[in-house]
Amino acid sequence: MNKKLLALLLAILMVAVSACAMAIGQNGEITITPSTAFFSVTKVYKDGTNDNAQTVTVVPAEEIQFEQVGNVSMSQTDVVNPVAPTLTPVAKSASSSDAWNAITISNFVNSGVFTWTIQEKNLGAAGVTYDTTQYQLSVAVGPTVKDGQTIYEPLYVKIQKVGDTTKAKIDTTNLVNVFETGTLTIEKVITGNLAEQTDVFPVKVTLTSTKPVKNEISISNALTSAGAADENAKIVVNDWQTSDSSYTVEKIVYVSGTTTGQNVISFNNIPKDVTVQVVENGAVTADNKTTITSNGKTYTVTYENCSGTITSKGTIAAKITNDVTAVVETGVTTDSTPYILLMALVAIMALAFVAKKRSVRE
Repeated sequence: MNKKLLALLLAILMVAVSACAMAIGQNGEITITPSTAFFSVTKVYKDGTNDNAQTVTVVPAEEIQFEQVGNVSMSQTDVVNPVAPTLTPVAKSASSSDAWNAITISNFVNSGVFTWTIQEKNLGAAGVTYDTTQYQLSVAVGPTVKDGQTIYEPLYVKIQKVGDTTKAKIDTTNLVNVFETGTLTIEKVITGNLAEQTDVFPVKVTLTSTKPVKNEISISNALTSAGAADENAKIVVNDWQTSDSSYTVEKIVYVSGTTTGQNVISFNNIPKDVTVQVVENGAVTADNKTTITSNGKTYTVTYENCSGTITSKGTIAAKITNDVTAVVETGVTTDSTPYILLMALVAIMALAFVAKKRSVRE
């Protein structure tokens, strides 16, 4: 078949379907650049998969990126052993409305229609289930003559969802990811006849994840070491440390007793499956007893529900009780034994006196 006739047929074929705009760069490379008038794709996060799932506002700081699924398919080629162009997905800001810009196609060496199956790449963020919707991206390539030489250039590009039998034009679509998080609360209870409800205690919270945590974890109701409200308490992405394929962060927060109104701290938006451990920072365990010293007083520490794994929309309600109870010395003894002995001694002396008096009379 004549190359020019093939190019014409390919052009007619691609005009018949919905097409996206494209930009041709140097060496024939193209970047998919649909404007919002043609096509746009955005990334959103829901808190579940059911129909009532809500869009979440605290989301991982990650990009949009696609990946190729399977092999490229080729048709209407003009050679026996055609070479497919090269498709290269590139990460792009998740706030962009033209995420197809993240895909470039290059290396056009023969005519044909080349089709790739692509989907959003799983970037592995903790708590996230990624959209698995697949799309078909097709490029028609044909010959043209420039400067007396035949070269191959892309003619049209089309994008449609896999399985869409209507072959409807895609004007806009959302990559819908599920982002599941939970909460950790820490309640401080101070008891005992020597307790000071305003004493401030440091609590160490350790979070561990098998996946990178890419969202900020806010902390509500925390105190400073001086007992003032800590308005800046939070865990940011760069706080996490990586070791042996795990991600860990330790955070020291301060909490006081019930009378301050600051006795329950909340760690918010912890990704699902992150493990939690809460301990009194600086506490000492000996003889099966844990104690901590504050303002010269030694408190006995009791932990309740201070470890666990975060579940979707669940709450781990940790509780730490600090007790300092002592017998108050008043300086007055209530032991009756000395008094009984004294009375017995007086009685013996009285009997001895009476007996002596009788012997004198006789």
